[in-house]
Amino acid sequence: MNRKRIFPIVLLSLAVFLLPACGNLNNGSGSELSASGTITATSVSIAPEVSGKVAKIAVKEGDFVKAGDLLFSLEAELLESQYDQAAAAVKVAEAAVQSAGDQLAAAQIQYELASQAAHAGLTDYRQMDWDKPAMDAFDRPGWYYTQAEQLQAVQSVLADAEKSLSQKQVNLEKVLSDKANGDFVDIEKRLAQAQYALRAADNTLEVAKDAGDNDELEDKAQDQYDLAETNLKNVQQEYDQALNSDAADDVLEARAAVAAAQVQVDSVRELLQEVQVGDESLSVQAAAAAVKQAESAQAQAEANLAQAQANLKTLKIQLDKSEVHAPIDGSVLLQNLEVGELVSAGSTVMKVGSQDEVKLTVYIPEDRYGLVKLGQEVVAKVDSFPQKTYSGKVTFIANEAEFTPSNVQTVEGRKSTVFAVEITLPNPDHDLKSGMPADVEFIFD
Repeated sequence: MNRKRIFPIVLLSLAVFLLPACGNLNNGSGSELSASGTITATSVSIAPEVSGKVAKIAVKEGDFVKAGDLLFSLEAELLESQYDQAAAAVKVAEAAVQSAGDQLAAAQIQYELASQAAHAGLTDYRQMDWDKPAMDAFDRPGWYYTQAEQLQAVQSVLADAEKSLSQKQVNLEKVLSDKANGDFVDIEKRLAQAQYALRAADNTLEVAKDAGDNDELEDKAQDQYDLAETNLKNVQQEYDQALNSDAADDVLEARAAVAAAQVQVDSVRELLQEVQVGDESLSVQAAAAAVKQAESAQAQAEANLAQAQANLKTLKIQLDKSEVHAPIDGSVLLQNLEVGELVSAGSTVMKVGSQDEVKLTVYIPEDRYGLVKLGQEVVAKVDSFPQKTYSGKVTFIANEAEFTPSNVQTVEGRKSTVFAVEITLPNPDHDLKSGMPADVEFIFD
């Protein structure tokens, strides 16, 4: 064979093998540039957020869905029951808040009434206090100290008086428990018992006399009275004789100290009641405490309501997750479910692909890379609709070169470096489907 004729044939064969290396590129002279690729749709993997048994499947592969359409649902009887209970708990909590508010309002009214009543007598108290003559040892008028100062002074005196009473009571217990005073203390006890025994016998005798014609009953009651009276006289005589002892002096002194201290406490408490007028009156303070308690109850009721509402919200979220809806408009590309099947949270069971716009990835050889720009317009054609063209734009250009995809059959072709270019094609009529081969021509001004 002639050598001059073999060489063009070899070159032609090599060109045929290299052509697929660049996605069926047309690398003609000038600024013409075309390429081929496969249509891909943007797809979203669908996975449930919770595990459960499939109750319903609303779509099948190939169906077109809109965002928000139900895809499938899981069984949720338990969650629905818990949600109903939580909703009932919210109603109970709301009623408790209403009741607490009513109680607070009532307590506030009672406080106002108590305050008005206390202040109504405050003027009279001030007049009496101002008109009251000062003690000889105190030359200041009655109005000299404020009510708060008077109250503080009386409370301080009361605290001292109560402390003194407590100390004297402790001392009395000590004196009474002293063995040296035991005989006299025993006589005291018997004297007290004899006194109350006589009073009881006297009451019994009066009842017997009122009973009418019953001499026997009256005689028995009279005998008891005479016996109690005799016993009291004997113990009283014994007590009088014991008064000359040192033990009697110690016990009587301790008892007198307690009695005097008790009178002092009672007197100071009466003074305290005199100065506790107006806002310091016990009725106003009690009403104020009731208001504070009602406020606390209302706050607790509101906190319980907030907790019940939060629990209801949580269950609502969980219940909503039992239904899975389409996140985008598109076609169901994958449906891998059966009713009654158990699915795990996070496992992909469906795929939805958007058809409103599709992607087309082609590969540009390194020597034509500089011709392609982001936003550059292209025209695409597919075999399924040979009479139609589809406009698109370059939306991504790879920053790194790569070898021609490995499906190129020649070693030389696989050694060529190319750049991936992604083209976005609007697809309003949904003509373009994922997997369709497409040819594009780049448009140059």
